[in-house]
Amino acid sequence: MGSSRVAAAAAAHTKGEKPKRKNQPVGSDNRGGPAGGSGADGDEPTGILYIGHLPHGFYEKEMKGFFGQFGAVKNVRLSRSRKTAKSKGYAWLQFREPAVAPIAAQAMDGYMMYSQKLQVHVVTKEDVHPELFKGANTRFKEKDWRGMAAEVHNATDRTAEQEAARLGRALKRDRARQKAIADSGIDYSYDGLAQSLPKKAKRTVFAADDA
Repeated sequence: MGSSRVAAAAAAHTKGEKPKRKNQPVGSDNRGGPAGGSGADGDEPTGILYIGHLPHGFYEKEMKGFFGQFGAVKNVRLSRSRKTAKSKGYAWLQFREPAVAPIAAQAMDGYMMYSQKLQVHVVTKEDVHPELFKGANTRFKEKDWRGMAAEVHNATDRTAEQEAARLGRALKRDRARQKAIADSGIDYSYDGLAQSLPKKAKRTVFAADDA
């Protein structure tokens, strides 16, 4: 990943976009040379790593614990979807001691983790976005989007005709499900949706009193 690509990735992270990534040789940094904290131009080391191709389940807590074997971790920022809060598969990590970053990058770049080949390299100072670690190190709380959607759905006011149509569709799907089970030869039965519905009240007709 070139220097311009790292900057684009950091900018995309703040906008909630996914950066374009390109494979690079194992043990090389974003300038194409040996992984290191500063290049030939004398850039000040940042101690920041870009980590790409992260496997599912390897999140902030796991990254901090795993990379903590190289040195104390100062900041961790995993890029997540603003809509679903799921990991986008890449992150930035900063060590307290900048000299640790090139060592960790050289050791972990190309490392196989859960069938994923990690991309790890040092980020130069010129590629660090001012708000890269904004909100980092805060405990992430996943929202129950399905439950929230269900609440909105159940709170929707419906007319009697709309409710009757909704119930009719549900009964039709339930009958189709029961028929599919019977046609497949599976010996299984259950109380259908119709059985759980309250029975309609019977209308009683009284005879007229004799005059």
